[in-house]
Amino acid sequence: MKEYLKKISLVLATCTFLFSCDKFLEENIMPDYYIGVSAGMAYGLSYLSGQKGRNLELMEKYMADKRYMGMRHLLNRKEHAYYNTKFVFEEVPNELLPLDYDALARFPGEIEAAVTNIHTGKAEY
Repeated sequence: MKEYLKKISLVLATCTFLFSCDKFLEENIMPDYYIGVSAGMAYGLSYLSGQKGRNLELMEKYMADKRYMGMRHLLNRKEHAYYNTKFVFEEVPNELLPLDYDALARFPGEIEAAVTNIHTGKAEY
């Protein structure tokens, strides 16, 4: 078999991955190369660190929590973001629902995050 046929790549950009990642873990499907965009990266970290059930718990416990997201954060002069970035990227993964950073560091594949350049409209990695 040719080498490129043995490789698995995933490019994910939506919340639908939230429900797929646990099945991938159950089936022991892990990519060699992972690109995450937006929610695809956020939820992908739980998947790549092997934390089955973490994304579902995150959704059930915190998505409706007004500390997580909402217009009040977007209109806050200090935040200017729909998501409460301090809560989402510090408090949740470090205190409330810990991300296994050690397991993530052991992921043997390559991980890239994509963002959209606000000036060009093009993806940057």
